[in-house]
Amino acid sequence: MRAVAPLLAVLEAKNVTGTLNVSRWPPEALSKDADRELVQTIIKIAELDVLSVRPIGPHRGSSAHLFASIRGGFSPNIDQVNELVTAAADANLTKLLSAEATERHLFVWIHPSAVEAEFAVFQGQPPSAAPALPSGIDVVWIATHGFVEIGKIGVTQFWRFRAGGEWERLTPRGLDAPPTS
Repeated sequence: MRAVAPLLAVLEAKNVTGTLNVSRWPPEALSKDADRELVQTIIKIAELDVLSVRPIGPHRGSSAHLFASIRGGFSPNIDQVNELVTAAADANLTKLLSAEATERHLFVWIHPSAVEAEFAVFQGQPPSAAPALPSGIDVVWIATHGFVEIGKIGVTQFWRFRAGGEWERLTPRGLDAPPTS
């Protein structure tokens, strides 16, 4: 990530705004009027085994967020969030019901291995449908982690679902973004 950040800054300075499919090729295969700095930057990105780069959304402030995919590409699937929550609820129900409590809360990390769910959560639009919670679970909390600034990893998304309600987006401590729900 640290090696690619200055290279992406060159792409931004060169006004590369769409998806750029990166591959290795010898510089001599390019036309003589090609922008040499841009060509060298693309080659350096390819040497990092990056397959493609593209900006996601408008810039917010002075920091940028980098996202990596080991699959060479990904797409959002917000329904997968509810599937992960339902599976975690089923797996933890006995333990939660055995605790003496007035409310039972389930905590679920949306792990990077669930690429489509993690990307959907990153985009910030909660599922419109409620997860299928078994009776006895009152509140579900989900979170994702990633780079909150260069060199610092923390919670980047934090959501809550109360049985019978709707998903709410909350602001993780330390992040400046206002909450939306």
